[in-house]
Amino acid sequence: VAPRINTLLDQKKLLTAPADVSELKIALQSALEAGFLEKQVVQADAECRARKAALENAVKRLPLWSPRALEDIDTLPLPARESVDRFERLLGDAARAHEKLEQEKQAVEQELVEIQTELEAMALAHEVPTEADLETARTARANGWGLIRNKLEGRESPADAIEAFATQMDASPTLPDAFEVSMDRADQVADRLRREAGQVSAKGAREARKSQLANSRKKLCRKIEVTQAEHKDIQADWQQLWAPCGLDPLSPKEMRTWLADAAAVRDKLADLRQETRKRDSVAAAIDALKAHLDKALKAAGRPTDGQATLVQLTGLAKAQVESSEAFASQRASLDKDLVERRNEKEEVAAFISGLEQDLAQWKARWGENLARIGLDAGASPTAALAVIDSMREAKRLMDEAEILRKRIKGIDRDTQAFQAQVGELVDQIAPDLKNEQPQKAAVLLNTRLAQAL
Repeated sequence: VAPRINTLLDQKKLLTAPADVSELKIALQSALEAGFLEKQVVQADAECRARKAALENAVKRLPLWSPRALEDIDTLPLPARESVDRFERLLGDAARAHEKLEQEKQAVEQELVEIQTELEAMALAHEVPTEADLETARTARANGWGLIRNKLEGRESPADAIEAFATQMDASPTLPDAFEVSMDRADQVADRLRREAGQVSAKGAREARKSQLANSRKKLCRKIEVTQAEHKDIQADWQQLWAPCGLDPLSPKEMRTWLADAAAVRDKLADLRQETRKRDSVAAAIDALKAHLDKALKAAGRPTDGQATLVQLTGLAKAQVESSEAFASQRASLDKDLVERRNEKEEVAAFISGLEQDLAQWKARWGENLARIGLDAGASPTAALAVIDSMREAKRLMDEAEILRKRIKGIDRDTQAFQAQVGELVDQIAPDLKNEQPQKAAVLLNTRLAQAL
């Protein structure tokens, strides 16, 4: 045992004290519980880049957007969808009102053209006098009569007035001739009005309708100007609604689609930013795990260059922990073996001491036992065994004799019981056999029983 203990001590001296890897185990456990974070970060990064590229392509396809950046869509004060709906309704109402007025104006103008055409046709066929023509003729006649009356009353009329009257009547410059022409013209117009009353009425109606339509056209033109001004104001408000965005808007219908597309891009961009934050959070967690592992590896005597990935650091940590544990296990095994050998040495020493005590006690009892069988304490064990064997044989023979005595005593007891039973049977059923020996009487009783059966 002692050489083995010395060998174990020499082996232990060759082993250096193992490094403390408790902190490394904690860091390694945290890294293992984190799972395949690096792979997740790589996948998330690729997905984020792909989604960002898709959003950039989508935003480039938006009308009016270029050359803005994707991130600018979050800062645009886009109008509400309700505002777009309201302007679509206002512009639509204004456009429909303008279209209706234009249709009414076209209808009025068409009817004016038709009436003018009918009036021109009447003029080409036969000029029909009108009430206005009659009024003009009568006015000219009244003017001429006024000039003549002035003369009859001794008042002189201006020469230029007389000349103008004569020129109007296409007559000689004398006042009486010109007055006569004016009377004839007035009578002729009156006569024609009476003769051509139907045509006069039709022409008058058309003239009145023409005047009415002309007034309607003027009113419609004013209304159209008003609707155009309203439409212009609404359009200006529509432009102003998008001014904070720096956009020159299209129609409300187109901008509603644009707004929906922009909102979709904005929502997807928000989702992308959330995913990016998650990715960055995981990346930060990976960096923290790497820093923890790197620090723990350095403390365990396994420094790194700081460029290793989490998977590589995890592998190094596993190897270091396993190596340290194996080293510690080897030392623990040596320590255990040393303890066992030292315990074994103590047990052997105690056992030897016990044997020595047992031997002394045995020797004392040996002398006492030899004295009991009549031998000297110095007698050899062989002589003692011979005496003991003789004594054992004597004891065996005595035990056998005792057994035989007990058997003989039992046989005597059974014989007495048998004789008593035979005597009772003889007394009861065969008194004639009373003088016979019990054995013979039993034989005779059995014979009689067999004969009786």
